[in-house]
Amino acid sequence: MKKSKVISLVLLFSLLVSALMVCSLLSVAAQIEDYKKAILETAQSLQLDGTLNVSESEEMSEVTYSQFLIEGETSIVIQCVVYGTEEVRDGILALGAAMAEAAKEMYDSVPATNTETHTIQGITVIEQDTPAYLYETVMYSVEMPQVRSMYVELSPLASCSVSTYGGPDPKPYMVALLEHLQDADLLPGEGGGIPAPDSDSDGVPDDIDRCPDTPVGAAVDDKGCSAGA
Repeated sequence: MKKSKVISLVLLFSLLVSALMVCSLLSVAAQIEDYKKAILETAQSLQLDGTLNVSESEEMSEVTYSQFLIEGETSIVIQCVVYGTEEVRDGILALGAAMAEAAKEMYDSVPATNTETHTIQGITVIEQDTPAYLYETVMYSVEMPQVRSMYVELSPLASCSVSTYGGPDPKPYMVALLEHLQDADLLPGEGGGIPAPDSDSDGVPDDIDRCPDTPVGAAVDDKGCSAGA
């Protein structure tokens, strides 16, 4: 009798786990469709004529839109990624960072990447710029183009980015992408997007706050300074 109860509990637990996995996959699939729509609308608004690819798995699903702006010279990639779990996300990000670090150690020609934080339409966006360089190995050498990327985190398990190869400014593409993500209600938080840094909590983002140390609760103007200052 006890053995029968144990088996029943195990089966019930297995069914619950399976149900949760199905719900998770359905949720990820629904998100991917939303991101796919937002990216296609972004491409249409920018009059791009590229290629859309969708890759889905239990670990990670992604939507990637790519186009050569000038064949063989410049290109653009718009991508949104949804991770299955935080562990998968952390593992993939750690692997990417480790590979980048290994490349710097192995090849002296790999330049440092410049990283800056911007606020676009009240949303925190990370920009990374890697200069062009000559990638050399014992067997061959390849001229690597300048890579400029803008990245926005939408949730702990979802992010979108715009990358240009060969020099074009990614900002106009990111602005358009954010607008369509907002239209699709894919930007979290009131007003949309990850809140911009605001050290003194006066409602004015740090990057435009001229008085970054105003007292808590003090009335401030649009520059972040106390009235009459």
